[in-house]
Amino acid sequence: MDLLDRPAPAPLTAPPGLRLVPLRAGRWRVTRSDGSVLGYLEHGGPAGSAARAGDPRAPYRSLRLAGGPDPRLVPVGEFWRPDDALESLR
Repeated sequence: MDLLDRPAPAPLTAPPGLRLVPLRAGRWRVTRSDGSVLGYLEHGGPAGSAARAGDPRAPYRSLRLAGGPDPRLVPVGEFWRPDDALESLR
């Protein structure tokens, strides 16, 4: 199968109570309905890998925004389904 013959990935939809804000190809900000940021969802392999955003071989990664005086992103995990990655941020 040629790369151009692959079906485009289905657009992501957020579960009830969450919103997805597209930032760039393969990266979304995940917020609550009130706008507070929970973290980020990424799709694609690390830089330099063959797996890119939209590639079915690439996992989805969830990153939680840890608040406090020094906010940082904490990796939660890698998932094959975007729904599972989103649920991990609830």
